Amino acid sequence: MGPAESPRGQDPFSGVAARGLRVAKTFAPGHAGTRRLVREFGERLVCVRHRYDDVNGLRVTTVELVAGVDRLDARAPPPRRARAAWEAVRICLAFDERVLRRQVLAAGGRWHPESKLWEVPQWLVARLGIGDRIVR
Repeated sequence: MGPAESPRGQDPFSGVAARGLRVAKTFAPGHAGTRRLVREFGERLVCVRHRYDDVNGLRVTTVELVAGVDRLDARAPPPRRARAAWEAVRICLAFDERVLRRQVLAAGGRWHPESKLWEVPQWLVARLGIGDRIVR
């Protein structure tokens, strides 16, 4: 296996192989080591990353670029996954679960005294791992 091949037999300069490498440093445009890339890519440059292939002893420099900018259509719905993540669900928390209640409050959860349930977004339930507390 030559120095230009990764352990999986792919060229480390391909996007698929480079994504699997360890990211060691990320630089903003204008920092030392990015000037040449700023000249090459201009205002489209978002950041520069050094990725390391420890097996082959290679450093691969990658850049993140702005590919396009489009106006958002205010009437267009968000992607399905995004809508589901923000969908409100009601959960039951015990009164003595102070730490969990603080986390729910900090994330924008709302207490409904009439039903004695908390209303929180679905993403918070997933993040806290409390899916078993959802009341349907």
